[in-house]
Amino acid sequence: MLVCALVLGYAFPSHPFKGWVHSVFHHAINIRQEDGALITLVTASEDDLPQGARLNGPPGLNFLETGATPGQRVVCWEWQVRWDALPLQVDLHTAKTWCCNFSYLPDTGEASIQSEALKLILNLLEEHSLREPAGLHPGMLTGVHLTTESALNHRAGEVMHDLIHATRLGRAIPEKSIQQLVGLGPGLTPSGDDFLVGFLAGLWGNSVHHPHRRDFTLQLGRVICYTAHEQTGEISYTYLFHAARGQFSRRLFELVRLLFIGAPGEQVLHAARAVLSGGHTSGRDMLIGLLAGLIPWGQAPIFPPDLLANLFIKESFHDDC
Repeated sequence: MLVCALVLGYAFPSHPFKGWVHSVFHHAINIRQEDGALITLVTASEDDLPQGARLNGPPGLNFLETGATPGQRVVCWEWQVRWDALPLQVDLHTAKTWCCNFSYLPDTGEASIQSEALKLILNLLEEHSLREPAGLHPGMLTGVHLTTESALNHRAGEVMHDLIHATRLGRAIPEKSIQQLVGLGPGLTPSGDDFLVGFLAGLWGNSVHHPHRRDFTLQLGRVICYTAHEQTGEISYTYLFHAARGQFSRRLFELVRLLFIGAPGEQVLHAARAVLSGGHTSGRDMLIGLLAGLIPWGQAPIFPPDLLANLFIKESFHDDC
């Protein structure tokens, strides 16, 4: 079976490589290259990923039915990915490249994130948390919990406050705080990791035109990656690795873009729903992280004044940030 790739993420190799199947799911196959880095093949309906190749059909493609299994050898030569053990081939010749480019966003001094758009996202998160109580709860941000507070949310909420506080003041975030969040929660991409991906997306949106903020965001990314390398799984580490470099899925980046250009609420809500559709709780955890990442540098004017007061009282905004 020959399948053509539609889109390649910036990190999908353009040179010949060898690797082995790491894991197989309905809509995705992860391949570990010889250098240890993971790349991902996904079906046409899935998101474009920094390390991914999104394939063009056939309709109803299910990787679990292809015979692909962990450990199988995979090679890429002359822009074709081939299996030693299967008649499956992926042609990369005509694929377009996907790469996040935050430089196209307006300067935060000119950005006009609409508070109503943020409220729509927050309402969407609250509705989703009622249907699916697992994962993080938006009450972490608002202080209002619609369900019984879990140990996961209590721990993540404490670290979130530390992250927001240190970021706003331009201070180095203690590695201990990151260690409490990385790998927190169950699943291939734990809630704490998904939150950090969203948080970094918010910071990147606010820092691209500000060198001091950019340096802060890069340093935070390095601390996260150093911790994640030892503390979380390979799949989750891969997303954190690329997020630390300002590279995210197309759906998450598109939501950030719409927020910063002041797009109408319905457009923002549509993009937020697209992010929310990813994974069991991953989409919601990323959205909560994104909203948290908009707080430190003043782009989230929707949260209760007492929340901000509790975070920032007796402290002033760091001039360099």
